[in-house]
Amino acid sequence: FYISVPLTLFTLILLPISGAIIATVAKRLRTQAKQSQSTLGTMLSVIDETLGGIRVIKAFNAQDYIKEKFEAQNDQYARTSRAIDNTRDLASPFSEFAGVTVVAGLLYFGGTLILGGQSTLTGETFIGYVILFSQVLTPAKSLSSSFGNIQRGLVAGERVLSIIDLEPVIRDKPEARALPPFEHRIELRGLQFSYGDTPVLQDINLTIEKGKTVALVGPSGGGKSTLADLLPRFYDPTGGQLLIDGLDVRDCTIHSV
Repeated sequence: FYISVPLTLFTLILLPISGAIIATVAKRLRTQAKQSQSTLGTMLSVIDETLGGIRVIKAFNAQDYIKEKFEAQNDQYARTSRAIDNTRDLASPFSEFAGVTVVAGLLYFGGTLILGGQSTLTGETFIGYVILFSQVLTPAKSLSSSFGNIQRGLVAGERVLSIIDLEPVIRDKPEARALPPFEHRIELRGLQFSYGDTPVLQDINLTIEKGKTVALVGPSGGGKSTLADLLPRFYDPTGGQLLIDGLDVRDCTIHSV
């Protein structure tokens, strides 16, 4: 501004246009980064499940199915990563192009002012102005080229924080009491449980005395694991009661249960 107010105002008009285009690229990067992080998470889950259940996979000859499942996720992740790299790599050449365009426009506008005698600016002062302006462009271009990494980092952070901030479905009631040491029996009265709209357990009545062993026998998906998971309150029943020594587990603190 000290050297030339018209030239500075001219550059301030051009720079926001470049910034808006770079912001559009950054927004596209953010969308692609979300898809990439989600696909990577699914792919790692497939690997984890495969390694943890390798005996079951081999027992059911499911190697080809698991391989196809992994390759599908891997291919999707590769496509997304390439798209991100292509978009991110566009930022640097675009910022260079935008910088050159702004300087060229500055030279044209400033030259017109000097040659037309419309400004008190001299030739040597104008050259000094262009040199100073070119030095300002360098850190501006560095910022634009770093947008890609910033967007990927923000999306990764969002995924982590969304899990950290997730509120548990099963919580203690405000007046929950500590469950005393187990002494007598576990009792299920008219117990019901559903996964969403899918009923799993209907009207289960069962009493298990302390020291007794009870076997749950039935087909896969019959609700055996679900019934066992209700006892330590991994889930809460959707109907009926689950009592320990006559106390409903939902009225007791999760830690004491």
